[in-house]
Amino acid sequence: THRHPKAGPLRAGDLLAAWAAHDALHLRQIAKRLLDLARRDAGGFKTDYAGD
Repeated sequence: THRHPKAGPLRAGDLLAAWAAHDALHLRQIAKRLLDLARRDAGGFKTDYAGD
């Protein structure tokens, strides 16, 4: 366990869990960008059937 001045106690598992969550947030950003591009390039076709 390491005592971080702002975050408090941190264990190795905390860092690994935060790393996985951080990567998942990047995947969410990528998925949103792909959806935005697909909607932009739909050529006037509706994309709402795909869901939100």
